[in-house]
Amino acid sequence: MTQGNQVVLRATDEASLLADACETIVASGYLLAWVAYAEHDSAHTVRPVASAGRTEHLRGVRVSWGDDELGSGPTGTAIRTRCVQVLKDTHRTARFNPWRAAADAHGLRTVCALPLIVDDEAMGVLTIYGGEVGAFDPTAVAALSELAADLAYGIGRLRDAERLALSEARLREAQAIAHVGHWRRDPNGHFEWLADEIFAMHGIAPDHKPVTHEEYLLDYVHPDDRAAVMEGIDRMLLGDAMDLVHRIVRPNGEVRYVRKLTPASRGAAAGEILGVCQDVTEAKVAALALERANEELRLKGEQARSSLEQLRIADHERRRLLASMVSAQETERRRVAGDVHDGPIQMLAAAVLRLSSIRHDIKDPALNARLDEFSSSLTTSIDSLRHLVFELRPPSLDRGGLDVAFRESLEGWAPQENVSVTVTSNLATPLNTEERAVLFRIGQEALANARKHARARSISVSLEEVGGGILLNVADDGVGFTDGPSATDAALHIGLTSMRERAEQAGGWLQIDSPGTGTVVKAWIPITRGPELTP
Repeated sequence: MTQGNQVVLRATDEASLLADACETIVASGYLLAWVAYAEHDSAHTVRPVASAGRTEHLRGVRVSWGDDELGSGPTGTAIRTRCVQVLKDTHRTARFNPWRAAADAHGLRTVCALPLIVDDEAMGVLTIYGGEVGAFDPTAVAALSELAADLAYGIGRLRDAERLALSEARLREAQAIAHVGHWRRDPNGHFEWLADEIFAMHGIAPDHKPVTHEEYLLDYVHPDDRAAVMEGIDRMLLGDAMDLVHRIVRPNGEVRYVRKLTPASRGAAAGEILGVCQDVTEAKVAALALERANEELRLKGEQARSSLEQLRIADHERRRLLASMVSAQETERRRVAGDVHDGPIQMLAAAVLRLSSIRHDIKDPALNARLDEFSSSLTTSIDSLRHLVFELRPPSLDRGGLDVAFRESLEGWAPQENVSVTVTSNLATPLNTEERAVLFRIGQEALANARKHARARSISVSLEEVGGGILLNVADDGVGFTDGPSATDAALHIGLTSMRERAEQAGGWLQIDSPGTGTVVKAWIPITRGPELTP
């Protein structure tokens, strides 16, 4: 039986595992060994899948695992009862009547049938025949039972490997479609790319050798963006969320734009940090096109200030490009959120469930402890990805409007931090998708700054129609600032710049007032052709 155990360990596919196991059993002195699987049809068919020895006995033999005459033998009974069945002498029991003549014709006088239990289900049976009465003594039965258990384990292991390979292939396909991949930073400070798509977007063949962030900066990041990337990594290690777009240079010289996202965490103290990398070249190109269009609009306005029609045409073009850019950004956010939810999150959840099932079959406490630790790590990754999905695209922004989206965003953290919130809206004009997205992203950044830097106890958000546009007002009672954000507070400075750029790209403006106690952020964007409101 030791040789049988080696067969299980060496097996690479289910068919060869079963065939080799039968050959090994026959080589040890038994006359016939065969494996059959239980079919879940109306006839309760027992389907042979591998055999060795006097296999001619199996020709024309009918066996079932139902509670009938063809299921009364040792093979069917072992499946039905999930218990080992031994017939010391086939001539001394009526249960074997349907098969006695065939067995005698091939010198088969004693039988041992052992159920194969996989995932707590008797999915098949290993049936062994001997030529002498009493060939299956307690010692032999115990050894064969151990072999059957190992064989069942091998079947389960191979099927798990097949399912895992299929899941990994589907994950790679989903990430390739979304141009997104995930990565991790290990406790030693190395960045490991966990998805082939990240290698593809960097224009290199898959190579899973971890790199440090210093090596990544030198080998892939555009020289002009290295300082910003290093700054983002430093903030990430301090626990801040990272949402950074920068350029990479492929080995062939092609420049691409990628976006790196990580949720807020305990930073380097967490040991492992999980993040997402996405190729956003198309969206970035659209943004650059919008910037060029804005510049052209400014020049045309200076050259033809007296021509209202020319200004209207140029403004229409600007709005079209803005809609294209915002639509591209929000579509990309929605798609990434959907792909992360339906792909990595579901696959990680399935892995957690599978680990839970595996733990029930493992008796080694140390191995169970390691599995528990791995399951906990997967659960933490799922929570982080779910938070990332919400931040990427709150569903309420489309279903309920801006006030509902702001309310849900605040409810996600304000009650836990004892911050009172008020959200009011006096909008009568419906906003289009681009206008909702621009205002929400500005408000989202303002709320994030209030949470991280203001130490506020009260926050209010209001929306109202003013001067042919929408005025967003975000106020807090925090510490405020007198001379603008500190030069050392890079995260706040970048956030304010991002808000101002969003408002100005939409044809509006951003104003920040902080008299010393509290801060008020006002953003206005136009929605009509009426006169614009000036700050």
